[in-house]
Amino acid sequence: MKTIATIGIIGHGRMGKLFEKMFEPFSDTIFVRIYDRNNFHPQDQFVGFESVCDADLIIPCVPIPDFESVIEKMVPHLHAGQTILHICSLQTYPKEILRKHVPQSVHLIGSHPMFGPQTLAACENSFEGLNFVVDPIFCSDSVFNEVTDFLRELQFNVIQMNAEEHDARAAKFHFISHVVANILTKLELERTPIDTKSYEFLFNFLDRIDPDPVLMQSMLKHNPFAKIELERFNESFADIKDILSQSKS
Repeated sequence: MKTIATIGIIGHGRMGKLFEKMFEPFSDTIFVRIYDRNNFHPQDQFVGFESVCDADLIIPCVPIPDFESVIEKMVPHLHAGQTILHICSLQTYPKEILRKHVPQSVHLIGSHPMFGPQTLAACENSFEGLNFVVDPIFCSDSVFNEVTDFLRELQFNVIQMNAEEHDARAAKFHFISHVVANILTKLELERTPIDTKSYEFLFNFLDRIDPDPVLMQSMLKHNPFAKIELERFNESFADIKDILSQSKS
């Protein structure tokens, strides 16, 4: 990237590790700093919170329930010209939080990488063709273009979409996918010697999604469209149960 020489990653969980890996090929021009509250001995890339907040581009990789408190903690350490790129599965909620707390001297970009570590592993660790949604919340064209050009250089399929449209669309497939994955996980399904192809596809689906109850709850809590889709899901399930009950008569 042109003006972004340092990147700060807050959180070193699943997505924090993924973004660290994403920037590895550019280690000669971009220095990545990482802060994780579980790392008590900063060294090399791992630094203190104040130091990571001094980076040109800051990427909070934290659970949605922690997002606002982390942003509030960041604000006193920010300075003009920096950029915050959030990567939440929701877009409207973090957009509201960022505009509420962050001064207008800081560039804000919303994003949702439409993949996780499992999907990346299934794609042989290639970013090529993976969807990466972006939304210029409050930033200059030059900064937004710099970030999106970098993502395209990594061969992502970059899709610009506003927060409201994203949440409406994501509720129909992303939220429902997580609901279904959590249900299937509870069933403790196992492979058998006589698996059909469709059953194999079911396991492929579970291999690509992390059935995280906290994420599922956060999507329902902060995305009003998810509530609508959950009602539709419940109605559809009730219809199926009604059909099955008819077989008993």
